[in-house]
Amino acid sequence: MSGQFFDITDYGAVGNGTTDNRANIQAAIDDCSTSGGGSVYVPNGTYLISSALTIPSKVSLFGNGEPSEIKPASGAAYAGSAVINTNGQDSSISNLKLSLNNSGEIGINIAGGTSKLRIDKVYFSNGSQGIAFNNDPLMPVNDTIITDCKFDKSGYGVLLYATSKGKGLIIRGCYFFNGGYDYFESNRADFTDIVIINNKFDTFTTTGASDGFAIGIARGNGITITGNQFYGIQREAIHIENSSKDIVVFNNKFDECGYSFSDISVNNKVINCISGSTNINIYKNSFKNTGRRGTAIYMGASGGINGSKYSVYNNVFAGFRAAIVNDEQKQCEYVRNEISDCDKAFGGFKLFSQTYMSNIITNCSFGFSYTGYNLYWSPTETRNVYLDNKLVNVTTPFKTDENPGYMQRTFLWNQGM
Repeated sequence: MSGQFFDITDYGAVGNGTTDNRANIQAAIDDCSTSGGGSVYVPNGTYLISSALTIPSKVSLFGNGEPSEIKPASGAAYAGSAVINTNGQDSSISNLKLSLNNSGEIGINIAGGTSKLRIDKVYFSNGSQGIAFNNDPLMPVNDTIITDCKFDKSGYGVLLYATSKGKGLIIRGCYFFNGGYDYFESNRADFTDIVIINNKFDTFTTTGASDGFAIGIARGNGITITGNQFYGIQREAIHIENSSKDIVVFNNKFDECGYSFSDISVNNKVINCISGSTNINIYKNSFKNTGRRGTAIYMGASGGINGSKYSVYNNVFAGFRAAIVNDEQKQCEYVRNEISDCDKAFGGFKLFSQTYMSNIITNCSFGFSYTGYNLYWSPTETRNVYLDNKLVNVTTPFKTDENPGYMQRTFLWNQGM
């Protein structure tokens, strides 16, 4: 960022971990703003503050990485919850460590009207939320980019509140680890054009039963999840609910996810889509577990609300209790997936308007295994098509207790069925 340069130590800030530097740092920021914008430098040290800093338009707050630490005072000595508030345009926060004290604190609170904010190489430690979007919907937040940050024990890493509204959010190259809640959550936010790309989501600190999700989406719209690595997410790597739509999950890697490490009886889902979600596209992902644990992809109704139009294609699955399970979701297609060493390749309940084409299933106990009588749907809705699938070394290729009078099926050019 062009403009003048301001060093907080020139304003009397002392990085000794005990002196209150809030007024000193804010004075440097304010002078930078009134001069037309520029850079505010935080040298090495631990800079204690007693209340939140505010970053206005055209101000770049930066340091030398983790050695440049900003820390809120403990307990009653700190007023408010956020360490940094933003409320302007064309600002940035980079190369800093924000060390929080307790579960009620927020690293960066993005207020209404913020736009073109860049957050780069910030280490978030502890607290309730690393980054929070909690803006008034009448003041949208637009074009936020979060890159190469670390979220360590930060509760929610990035949280979009139900009140927040905006467009354009990129989360790229970040590392989420030692979490306690969701690493990313869009909680019924009216927020579109979200891209979560090339991040790493690592194991939670808890035992699995109380873990959050790596990515939680409720009533989301227009979200792309691509190029990410998920490891050891014992509960759910991706959770989609509340009539979310137009979600793309593409070219991600899921290793040892969807089951409890400490209790062999607990099996969860890697991707869990429920509550009327539609237009969900899951393709070119790799799902790999050991010991036939967990369900890789689950699509189901919740509260009596069914979803539709799921596309699952060109994925690779290995080592699951079940690769793909569909309960009552209409108009779904499964194309060119490779499934091996699973107890069940495809499972489901009350299936209708499904297309299975060119899938390869090897070394599984069940190829297609379904239950539930389809008594509530017309014959045209319940026609399922099985086309050009190949099953090799599958103990039970096809098993169902569905009523054939209500379940119409077409089989063409399949092998091993």
